[in-house]
Amino acid sequence: MSGTHVMIMVDAAATGGEEWYCPECGRRLIIRWEPQFAKVVLEPGNDLLAHFGGKGGVRKAATPKRQEPSPLDIEWLRRHGISWTS
Repeated sequence: MSGTHVMIMVDAAATGGEEWYCPECGRRLIIRWEPQFAKVVLEPGNDLLAHFGGKGGVRKAATPKRQEPSPLDIEWLRRHGISWTS
């Protein structure tokens, strides 16, 4: 593995949440930018490496079957204004 991995945005919800995925180590997270930044790590992957990505020329990619977040994760998302539907 290299010292950095590139994240790919794989989904965006109307509520503002975006799902990002690292095809190298499986890291998955949901990010909301506005009105207040929030991040939920669904799969840590290799959290010792730097991960980055960008939306300029967004690439969407097929990902492995999504693992549903735990009820605690869903509650955290709800409290922060992010709805989650399976």
